[in-house]
Amino acid sequence: MTIFSVTRWCDTGDYSRIDGVYEVPIPGGSLHLVNRIANSTKAAFEDWLEGQARKRVFQIRGQLEPQEFKESMRAVAEASGAGSFSWLGDAWLAAMNQVPGVVKMVCLLANHPKAKERNGKAIDESYILALAQADKKTLHVLSEAIKEIGESDPNFTHPPTRGAED
Repeated sequence: MTIFSVTRWCDTGDYSRIDGVYEVPIPGGSLHLVNRIANSTKAAFEDWLEGQARKRVFQIRGQLEPQEFKESMRAVAEASGAGSFSWLGDAWLAAMNQVPGVVKMVCLLANHPKAKERNGKAIDESYILALAQADKKTLHVLSEAIKEIGESDPNFTHPPTRGAED
């Protein structure tokens, strides 16, 4: 089931699948995203989520007593063990509804070898944020593209098998 068609949000036409890659209209051209979310992409996103949680604890370390810091780090470890950072887990859901999560997922999908070849360069967070600043609809279009990729991928809901071939 398609939540929104990308054509609804941009006048450049629906994006298309070409050799396993979606072409998504963006200001000044298009961005290519791989149309299948591989194990390595899922694992990288999970790792990023956990890293963001750890990074946040370290950012506020100076405001915490030593015992509070240890407890905060323990809480991150427990959340990880409980699956909070797992694919489709609580943190994943929250991240996919926030700019940093959407930007990270777009970068992972755009830097898959199939998509990266078509993009002609590595895509980083600053590039996506610059696109979003140039056109306020861009992040929404990219978010909807991620949703459509997920909806068309039969393995989307499966957690990653770490170390498995993509």
